[in-house]
Parts: sequence; structure tokens; C-alpha cells
Amino acid sequence: MIEKVTNKTNFEAIEVLRFPLMILVVFVHVIPVNLYSMQPYWRTNSAYVLVSELISRHLGQIAVPCFFLFSGYFFFLKIYTFDVQIYAAQIVKRLRTLLIPYLLLNIIFVLIVLLKNFVFGKLGMAQDELYFSIQRASFYEIFWGGPFLFPLWYLRDLICMMVLSPVFYFFLKYGKGLALSLIIVGYLTTWELNITGLSSTAFLFFGTGAFMGIFKYDLTMLGARYKGCKFLISALFLGMVSYFTATPYYEYLIRFFIISGVISALCIGNMLLKTKKVKFYLSALSSSVFFIYAIHEMYIINWLKGGFAKLPMANNEWGKFIAYFTIPIVCLIVCLCLYRLMRRFLPNLLAILIGGRMIVKSVKINLHGV
Repeated sequence: MIEKVTNKTNFEAIEVLRFPLMILVVFVHVIPVNLYSMQPYWRTNSAYVLVSELISRHLGQIAVPCFFLFSGYFFFLKIYTFDVQIYAAQIVKRLRTLLIPYLLLNIIFVLIVLLKNFVFGKLGMAQDELYFSIQRASFYEIFWGGPFLFPLWYLRDLICMMVLSPVFYFFLKYGKGLALSLIIVGYLTTWELNITGLSSTAFLFFGTGAFMGIFKYDLTMLGARYKGCKFLISALFLGMVSYFTATPYYEYLIRFFIISGVISALCIGNMLLKTKKVKFYLSALSSSVFFIYAIHEMYIINWLKGGFAKLPMANNEWGKFIAYFTIPIVCLIVCLCLYRLMRRFLPNLLAILIGGRMIVKSVKINLHGV
């Protein structure tokens, strides 16, 4: 039985998860998009493939669904009735927290790419693929179909979910468990609308969060009990996903794993609360999550990958291991330094870019998902 929400301290398990989930996102972007199957024999290269695929390809897939879940939950948690006035107020609020950052960050990345390639051109250096992508792309592709700053696809889909929030409210309010079950079945059968912004991942996890928020259930209780059993189920699905990678079964199995993995992540969130120092630092770092999510692909991680590729160790299998774990750490440090600098010298601009997701004097619960 899922308990009803009692107080805000129940949300601390969500808050401490946000930075660890951001770490997973960075790891996802370290490796190429190609899927690699399991190697039938043991050698350094096969170990590297196994580790990188486990972390970046599989474990990393739970991060964005968690953010959708949190967003849907907090969107509906304080709503007890849904009418035109409430809907209008929520949409106006999301213009500041979602749409304006979405547009500005894409524009800034386009300007950065143009500036970088202008300078490189003056220096007689080659222009990069991103520059040529801008030349080929339409306005729609840059700001929606891509988007150009690709990690913001999450924000794009979240904007669509917010626009459709009345549909979620009435469908789940009156359809209850049956309505949620239909969304789950659609996700597990890999059914997609094939409409940009309306992914099944967004529908399921925003919808599940919406369901928990509408009925005022304590979302963190999904990870409060039977942790061992939940971890075991996740591990079994993870094993199957790894074994059947690059096969026709992969897409079905990864979705079962993501659902179990999200629940296991909530279990970990509850466990992290038991150590005060860990809880304090992770809660403090959570204010930087959206900023890191938005800028880490603005050349930062790709330049780091390019820099490591030029080192002698890049041709060594153990060197790949070192680079795989070093690049995300350095990327996070660079992003955190930029965040601290902007927070100190350009706080107003930073506030606009991250939609008001700032902690001024104390750690507060973030109600925006990322």
C-alpha cells in the first residue's frame, strides 16, 4: 500500500538523487551511439565494452525517465482541482522555467558554434561538423526537431507534457489504475506516436508522476520497502539487457529494466538520506543539475573526448578505461566551476538560463524535475 504524502521531508530522497542522475547523463554522452554486443571471451577490450555499455548504455537510461517522473509528480502534487485558470497559471509559470531557457540555450549554442568557427576560420583552422549542421538545418530542426542542443530534447518533451497536462489530469483522475496501466502497456510494447515531442518515455514517466501527484501518494515510498527484492529484479533485467544487446529483444527488455531501475533509484535515494554529509552535499549540488545538463554538450565533453583521443594512451585498452572514467569527472568539474562563476558574477543571467532553479540561502526542494 502506497502511503499518502505527509510532509516535505519525504521529498529529500528525490532531491539527493538529482546530482547522481546527472552524473549518469554525462556518462551516457561519453560513448558513441552504436550498440555493442557482449564479447564471448575475456580480454581488456571486451571488459571495457562490458563496463561502458553497462553504465552508459543501460544504467544511464534511467536518468531522464526519473526526471520526467519527478516533473509530473511535482506539477500535480499541489493541484486539487483543474480548471482554465489553474491551467493558464501553470502554463505562464512554465514559460519562465521551461520555454525561455529552452529557446535561449539553443540560441546561445548556435552563437557559440558560429563564433568558434569564425575564430578558427580566421586562424586557418578547419570548421567543424556542427557549423555545417547549422548551415543545412532549418529553423524547425534547430529549435524543435533536433533540437540543436540535443540534450534539451527532454525539455522539449516536457513542454509538450505540460501543454497536455489537462489530458493527463482527467484521464488519470477518472481512469485511475486502468488509465495508468494502458500507458504502461503502450510503453512496454514499444508503441510510439512518432510525433516529435511526444515520446512514450515522456508519456509513461511524466504520466506516472502525474498519477502519484494527482492522488497525493508519497512517490518516495516506491523505494522505501523491499529494497533487496527491487534491486534483484533490476539486476536480472540488467543482465538480460546486456546479454541481448544489439538483438531484436533489446528494445523490449531495456524498457522493463528502465521501469525497475527507476524504482531502484528511489530506493537508493532513501538510502542516501541515512548519511548526513552525503545528504547535505548532494542536496547542495542539486541546484547545479539543470545548468550541467544544459551546457555539458556545448563543446565541453566533446573537446575533452577529443583531447584524450590525441594522447598516446588512447590506443591502449587500459587507456580507454582511464579516459572513460576521467572525462565525465573533468566535465562535471568544469561545469561546476562555470556554474559557480556565473552564480557569483552573472546571477541574473544564470537565473534566466536555468528557469529560476537556484538555491540562494538554503537547500530547498526543486519542483521542476531537472
